[in-house]
Amino acid sequence: MLERTYRPENYGIVLSSGSPLKEEIDQVLLKFRVDGTYNDLLSKWFGNIYSPI
Repeated sequence: MLERTYRPENYGIVLSSGSPLKEEIDQVLLKFRVDGTYNDLLSKWFGNIYSPI
């Protein structure tokens, strides 16, 4: 049996209702997913998060 190296967790960002920052934060997070920055940060801070099959 392989040792599990990743424990999926959900995170959130708390903003006041109607915050003007929501749209900007959503756009930056989407950009990070599309351009690979999100995966780069995951690898940098958490190592290989994908368990081998």
